[in-house]
Amino acid sequence: MKGRHPFIWHRVFRHLRARVRTPRFAILNALSSGFAKGCVVVIGRHVPRLRAGLAVVLVALLAVVGSIALAPSASAAPASTSVALAFSPTGPVDPFTLVSFHAVVTPRTAPGSIRFLANGVAIASGEVTGGDVALTTTMLPVGDLTIVAEYVPSDARVFAPSRSAQQPLVVVTQPRAWLLTSSGSAVPAGGQVRVPSTVQVDVDGFAADSVVSVELGGTSVGTAIRTGSDGTGSARFAIPASLGSRVYVMTAKSGSLTTSFVFYIYNPFLVPTTPPTTPPPGSPAVAPVSATVQHGGIPSTGRTPSLAHTGTDAVSMLPLGLMLLLVGGLLMRAQPLVAGLAGRHAVSTGRHRAA
Repeated sequence: MKGRHPFIWHRVFRHLRARVRTPRFAILNALSSGFAKGCVVVIGRHVPRLRAGLAVVLVALLAVVGSIALAPSASAAPASTSVALAFSPTGPVDPFTLVSFHAVVTPRTAPGSIRFLANGVAIASGEVTGGDVALTTTMLPVGDLTIVAEYVPSDARVFAPSRSAQQPLVVVTQPRAWLLTSSGSAVPAGGQVRVPSTVQVDVDGFAADSVVSVELGGTSVGTAIRTGSDGTGSARFAIPASLGSRVYVMTAKSGSLTTSFVFYIYNPFLVPTTPPTTPPPGSPAVAPVSATVQHGGIPSTGRTPSLAHTGTDAVSMLPLGLMLLLVGGLLMRAQPLVAGLAGRHAVSTGRHRAA
């Protein structure tokens, strides 16, 4: 069987070739030969155009290869950079103080921008010009700050970003505190608050998100203030009815920051234990004693009545006193004359009776 295989395939091939040459396959033969001849004719006629097309394709391929060769490799590492930071003033500054910032980028040809950060929050930014960026700002948050300059490249594939060394800056706060009445009116410094009443204390200038304790006369009012991100806050508390009428100092403090507010409390139900040194303007007159004491059923106020308390003015009584003294003197000088006249009258009367 194995020896007969080549013979069988040879016979099959000859049979097929003979069949193709028969009239039945004449059309297929003509078409195949005509297609081959047509291809030859077309290629022969368009050889110049094909050459021009091939030239255009070759030029395009060269341009693509050149651009790829000239473009930076995606795998190439960007050039390293560095930033130097300086600012003035460097010592503790008050809020809203003008602070100047200066950053230098190396290499100086690196394009991009600089962001100045305070505790991680951007406070200013500017474009790099010749490797330098100089900016000023007054909007610095209150507290202990950490200042950093951050370089942001225009193309991170060419230049790498970088950050400067951290530098501290302290913005000193000047906290304030003031009072508002229950109706929302502001109490002026040294102003009067009537007991009983509920007041609102407002503070600002403290550190952000801090707790501020409030004391009145050295005693906590029992209410703490939680400041917001801007260092402000408020709380309401009732003034104890046990406080007497006098000047009080309200203190608000958080850590090392302290502020105070002075005002006058008027309690109509209690007389003051200690008269105020300087009563605020508009405050009512206050008696100088602490209580009323009774002795034997007779009420006594514990003080000696005086002209100031009886409502009589000493200055207006002076002319009347002088006039009385003058009349008394005149009467004393006229007394001997009256006595002599009376004696003479008695003698004359006796003589008339004797006659």
